[in-house]
Amino acid sequence: MLILLLPVLFAAGGSLRAQAQSGGGVTQIPPILCFVDSNSIIGRLQSGQLYIGPGEAAYFLLGNTLYEGPKPDRDKILFLMGTTELFPKRPELVFFANGEDVAYSWRRGQLTLGRPGDYQDLEIMLEVRDLSTEEDGKDKRRYGVYDWADGAWLGTVASPYPIRPAELMACLHLYVLHYDLDRRVNDRLAAMTGDAAYNGDSALVDSMAVDSMGSGRIFLPYGGQASEWIWDGETLKPAWGVRFEDEWTYDGRYLSPKAGGTRQEWQWDGTILKPAWSAEPSLQWQFRNGTLRPFWNSSADREWRYIDGRIRPTYNPDPRRTWEVEGDIPLPVIALVVLGIADR
Repeated sequence: MLILLLPVLFAAGGSLRAQAQSGGGVTQIPPILCFVDSNSIIGRLQSGQLYIGPGEAAYFLLGNTLYEGPKPDRDKILFLMGTTELFPKRPELVFFANGEDVAYSWRRGQLTLGRPGDYQDLEIMLEVRDLSTEEDGKDKRRYGVYDWADGAWLGTVASPYPIRPAELMACLHLYVLHYDLDRRVNDRLAAMTGDAAYNGDSALVDSMAVDSMGSGRIFLPYGGQASEWIWDGETLKPAWGVRFEDEWTYDGRYLSPKAGGTRQEWQWDGTILKPAWSAEPSLQWQFRNGTLRPFWNSSADREWRYIDGRIRPTYNPDPRRTWEVEGDIPLPVIALVVLGIADR
């Protein structure tokens, strides 16, 4: 049985990696970088903090535990890493916070979505190869990341020291999110099995029904009354004040402002939210695998993650930008609010 490695501080290796003595002072050593091409990076891991933008620490890695946010918080555990080797011969698992559900499996440099199942070849997302050479020196390491489906190069993880398995897993998680690799796996499984459970209804996806027409409210806990909205099953409107211009109706397909013409309507097809008056791809949004992102030219700072009744920027766990969803609100109505479309 695989034993979970609880959060621990690596007294020797960890402190050496986090800092180096220089002239009586303390200086930071170079970070681990996650490249997507020769110049662009999607992640920087340094002193435990995993940055996804300048000054934006989206995760914190302590021992074998990955937290959401810039510091350890027991209430924000994302993954418990059961990984002990860089390229294990037998599957090693990355668990969600409950220690039971499996996010990833890791074996022979291949990262699989969830626990290996009956369609293992289809469930593999990416492959990692050690690209280190003698020119890199004995300590520096470079690891190439490749798409399992077509072998395309996705990027390179560059480390100034021998990387730990948990550090590599944290970096690979960024590639999964950046390239939407979990969605690709679900699409492959759906095509093979014909099972809709793989197509947007897995453990990584919100549990709310797409065609739900129930009622509820959505609000920013730190946003005040102006950020609270009510959905009654037919109409979306601000919870406070009389703002008729910000009231919307939804009939299962069209989201229409009560005050405004057809050129302000939006259309929902079950996956894509787009203006009813325009087919311009740059104006469209897709909601798949629990993630709301632009349909065209998506970027990390424009993605939203919806899970357990909360929707927030995928790479920014700031509670001031986290919307709470209570009740049964359709996905396009939620999107209308968080994207700022509803508040005109």
